[in-house]
Amino acid sequence: MKRVVTVMYKFDDLILEQENERGVLVGNQVFVCGKDRMPGLYNASPTEQKDVYLVDLDSDGRDYFESEIFTELITA
Repeated sequence: MKRVVTVMYKFDDLILEQENERGVLVGNQVFVCGKDRMPGLYNASPTEQKDVYLVDLDSDGRDYFESEIFTELITA
């Protein structure tokens, strides 16, 4: 199931509300495409708030969208 959710980020044990952005939930991952950065796909956990998911960059900051194949496609 895919749906639009709010994505919160935890970095250095801090969650800054101004860093929240919209993303698309795909399974247990969120796809985000912020205006100031490249698209990303991160593992995310549901929060107690409806349609709000947490990306914990302290414990799992891997961007699954960042790959050699994607880089080759956009630089070809």
